[in-house]
Amino acid sequence: MRADALAIVAESADVAEHGREVLTRASTTAEALREIVDVLPLETRDQEEQAAELAREVQRIVGELEAARKAIVAPVTKKVNAVNAAFRGPRKALEALRDKIKGRLAEAAMARSRALLEAQRKAEEAAQKRDFQEANAHLVRVQDIPERAPDGVAIRWTWEPAEVDLRKVPIEFLSLDLQRVRAEVRAQLARGADEPKINGIRFEKVASATVRKAT
Repeated sequence: MRADALAIVAESADVAEHGREVLTRASTTAEALREIVDVLPLETRDQEEQAAELAREVQRIVGELEAARKAIVAPVTKKVNAVNAAFRGPRKALEALRDKIKGRLAEAAMARSRALLEAQRKAEEAAQKRDFQEANAHLVRVQDIPERAPDGVAIRWTWEPAEVDLRKVPIEFLSLDLQRVRAEVRAQLARGADEPKINGIRFEKVASATVRKAT
């Protein structure tokens, strides 16, 4: 299946054949490494060097895979992008108009709901004053207000925040802005701080490794 896909998409037999070779090599390498990566000894400097060399070789194969993939899909992607671009403009224009209509329908639904509640409130007030003629007039108004949305339209009601006082919001509903935290950490370190300090946050120095391709 995979080989057939390459033959169909690739612009030449040579490109497809190279892709198959790279895929086979990558699959074989992945299978060979799967059982040993978790048990690689890393107790001496030489063992770390060997692991680093292995990681660089894997990175080289990953780069080879990506280059082969791009050689196959780049011409196709260029054509697909051209088609997508031709359709994108009219589609976005129509979607914007559709969304505007949906927004107007939602506004109409909210106005209808407000009018219904107001008519009910006035009918109740008139009834409490024993002005039944006025109450009946408002009840007629209630009956004149359609409750259902037009055919083909579903109105979904949700509760959304209208006003927020952060001083009174329970802490479990507040989220940490990690992008701002990381930016502040970088700024503090750039100013020469030995370690970052932000009230309420304990930082831990964590290592991550990047690997260059083997040459």
